[in-house]
Amino acid sequence: MRGDLYGRFAGICHGCGWVGRTEDVFDLLWDAYSQPHRRYHDVDHLDHVLREVDRIAPEGARDEDRMAVVLAAFFHDVVYDPRRQDNERRSADMARRVLDQRGVAPTVVAAACDAILATDPAHDGERGLVARWLGDADLAILASPEQEYDRYVDQVRGEYAHVPEELWITGRAQVLRSLLARAALFTLGDQADAERRARGNLRRELATLPI
Repeated sequence: MRGDLYGRFAGICHGCGWVGRTEDVFDLLWDAYSQPHRRYHDVDHLDHVLREVDRIAPEGARDEDRMAVVLAAFFHDVVYDPRRQDNERRSADMARRVLDQRGVAPTVVAAACDAILATDPAHDGERGLVARWLGDADLAILASPEQEYDRYVDQVRGEYAHVPEELWITGRAQVLRSLLARAALFTLGDQADAERRARGNLRRELATLPI
């Protein structure tokens, strides 16, 4: 997987005016997503998001948007500490710093960083195409088959092992209700089947919580 991910990263970097070595930055990303406390937000998640980015690519998307969404995918969880509430901002800050230093076009950097910030569940601003594209890819796990969805839930619970069960149940219920309250989980193209599966998984999980 490492070789495939590096090839994808190097390819997009070479297409967006990258200045300098790509290996050092990729090593930073790989090490971040390989941290031992990550049970879900790891290299497998990164690979899955990139595959979903390709699968749901909107017809007629500009090359600049394609570059921005792939770079955003690589950086969107580069900072992940379950004990903090500012992971998205810190990830966007790192992306901006690295991409600026490497000479990536400011418009691509801005779109990528805006998309990363928009993955914050508390984000309530408008989302452009790149942000909606990344958001749909990031949430695609919600529409997975039941067994895969349940494994995702277990992995996220593992990342929050420091949280007592009672608080986990309360917090998880809030997350599920917030997602279900959205007018649409997926916003690009015709994803009616994914929407139906995701809402079914969310309702099923919510029904299992002793609240």
